Amino acid sequence: MDKFFVNPTTGAALTSDVSKQLQRAARMIEARNTLGHAKQTFFVSQGGYDTHTLELSAHNALYGDLAMALAAFYNAMKALSLQDNVTAFTMSDFGRVYKGNASGGTDHAWGSNHLVLGGALADGKVHGRYPDVTFGGNEDSSNDGRWIPSIATEEYIGAIARWYGVSAADLPYIFPNWSAWNGGGRGPVPLFS
Repeated sequence: MDKFFVNPTTGAALTSDVSKQLQRAARMIEARNTLGHAKQTFFVSQGGYDTHTLELSAHNALYGDLAMALAAFYNAMKALSLQDNVTAFTMSDFGRVYKGNASGGTDHAWGSNHLVLGGALADGKVHGRYPDVTFGGNEDSSNDGRWIPSIATEEYIGAIARWYGVSAADLPYIFPNWSAWNGGGRGPVPLFS
């Protein structure tokens, strides 16, 4: 697995914390038969996004690390012929407002964009929609670019839970707010083909 966790431009080993965590997950997936694990779940984290100061440089580095780590992980899954059996996704408890503060950062906001990666996904789909980005507009909850998300966390994580094998009947137990997002044309986002 180590040969996949390299910078595609320089060939240097990826050393970020998120890369090392995904590399360990890939090694454990590779050893699934030896370990006797039919289904595995891994939690990997990357901190540093709570940027109230100097956000641009911090986020550029974080996104670059995340992109290389996820690409390496996906390529490792392809090498194991498991890309259709493994789904990686991002999740955060908050996003950032659009309007910058005096310290070159931004304050907390509602949810944000998320990535879902795996071979079983429907190709090239973008779900949800970008809001009207007018400060103080109908979709700005506080006049600073705190946009109201068009998809609830439950809607996309619910789709992943269904793919993982959770029955529709169990979704309300796992997601206490499921009833608010299931019905009237809403429900799990159609992530998978």
